[in-house]
Amino acid sequence: MVTEKRSLILGCLSKTCPSSCRKVWNERFRKEGTDATFLLYLMEPCEGDPCTAEKCLHVRLSEMYLHHRFSYVVHEPFQEAVMPLLDEIDPSTSKKGSVNIVINEEGVLKGYWCDNDDEIMKQWSSWKS
Repeated sequence: MVTEKRSLILGCLSKTCPSSCRKVWNERFRKEGTDATFLLYLMEPCEGDPCTAEKCLHVRLSEMYLHHRFSYVVHEPFQEAVMPLLDEIDPSTSKKGSVNIVINEEGVLKGYWCDNDDEIMKQWSSWKS
């Protein structure tokens, strides 16, 4: 069996994630030699479709399976709402009671809390190979 190595696709689930966020992460991946792309997934209602947070989260999480997305950075107000939709919650979430990173760990969606970008990168690095 031949296994195809894919680029990691990561993103931000937010109402207002600035485009500079994408630029910063993509530059960091390039400097560190990580084969990854960071994309923005704005959680806005579709035209004529009142998109609730739960509905939007279901769609974005299912895309992790369908489109082989590796991870999302989760911004407010979705950090608590995403928790019951995940397969596992890491103990790192206990101090905040919410999730700011979701990683697709071989088909298991796991939520984490990371205090800064270096912790996020460390979490991603443990799964990138």
